Formats: sequence, C-alpha cells, structure tokens
Amino acid sequence: MNLKAILVGLFCFASGYGIALLNADDGLNNPSQPYNEIDSKILSENINKPIPNSHDDQFNALISQPNGHILSQATIDKIKMVLKQMPDHEVAHYLSKAFPLNNFSSIQNKKQFSERLLEELSDEASVSKEDMQGKLVLSRNLSNNLQSENMSQIYKNQQIVAHYDTLGKLSKSDQVFVKWVNKDSGEVLLFAPQPVNPQSDQNWVSYAPPDGWKPGEYAIQYYQVDDKLTPIAQADYTIGQVLD
Repeated sequence: MNLKAILVGLFCFASGYGIALLNADDGLNNPSQPYNEIDSKILSENINKPIPNSHDDQFNALISQPNGHILSQATIDKIKMVLKQMPDHEVAHYLSKAFPLNNFSSIQNKKQFSERLLEELSDEASVSKEDMQGKLVLSRNLSNNLQSENMSQIYKNQQIVAHYDTLGKLSKSDQVFVKWVNKDSGEVLLFAPQPVNPQSDQNWVSYAPPDGWKPGEYAIQYYQVDDKLTPIAQADYTIGQVLD
C-alpha cells in the first residue's frame, strides 16, 4: 500500500494534498505496521492570500505535500483556525475518513482530539517526561519488557518492540496512539492508533521502516486515545550503525 491521506480525511484536504495513512495491522498479536507521511511545508504563494470559502479550498491554500515530516507551527496554527470553523459532525466525518479502521466512539470532543493530533505534528511539540504516568521499554524481541536495550547498532530491517506499561494509573483501552519520529530529519515514521490488548496495562507495538533504519536519533511516544490525547510514555534512542 502507498501513503496518502491522514489530514486529507481528517480535515477534508483537496485532491493532491494532505497527509498519508497506511493502516495495515495484522491483529492484536502484531499491531505494528501503519505509518503516515506528514506535510512540512507552507505554500508560500498562498499563505498570505484571503481564506477561500470552502474547507477544501482553505486547506489547498495552506498545505502542500512533500514527504512525511513534522509540520511547522505556522502551518499548524492556520489549520487549527480552519478546524475551529468546522461543525462537529464534519470533524467526526473526516476523522473516520482519516482512520477508517479505527473506532473513535469513545472520543466525546472530536474537535479537541483533532487539535491535539495537530499539536503533536508540530515542530514545537514537546511533552515533559514528568507528565508521563507510564513507562516504555525498547527491545528487539517480545520477551524483554523489563529493561531497554542499546539500539546503537541494529540490522537494517530489525523490528523494534516498544513495550509500554501504564502502571495501573490509566484506564485500559483496546487501542493506543503511537507517534514514532526521526528527530534528526523530522520524518514521521508512524502516527496512528494501534490495536492492543484491552485487558492489560502492559502492551506493545513493533515497527521497522519499510526502507530500513538509518543512523540518527529517534523518539517514540504513546498516548491514550481520549479527548486530550493524554501522554502515556515516551523513549528516545540513537542508532549509530546500521547492519545489512
């Protein structure tokens, strides 16, 4: 599958523009594969023009579509201005289009949830680890969920397993929202809800980029799928050498 539609569906981006969603999970035993490509560039020739009437035209005027990278704060602010004008039922409709395989019935305030999604795509997004109530352990296999492994040397197509534990401080859920980024390039590798075991405080997602890992600094963050997109846990790691 190719990538083409997160903010497209989420905010009715017109043809040729938007953000991508790949949601090819293979069930609770391996909830690891979807990832989205995120826009990072403002259309300089359009950014100062009057906002058109339709939502499609508004987004066309604000968004261009290179590859999957974090959005500038200026772009985020302009999209949020348009979002605030949308009726609630439209926001709900576009959320369902952006994430067609996910159930957001538990989200009461979908506009607030959408704004939080946008904030987490900003190049200024930051969450203090003090705000995290859970813990996250990175490993190369499912059996090690106690202590993070050193990822400085890794095979190109190695799956990294990100185990998280809410420590009983947060409500259980059948899905978790995952953000996985290359901090050096700003590339967003994974930005989507993932299915997890709803009976457990301990869950995991595994991931490897389709084109393989590259040396650099990475960050993964987990969020509850709630109105506030509440942070659960995060971890950073550095890949120094990639093995064939």
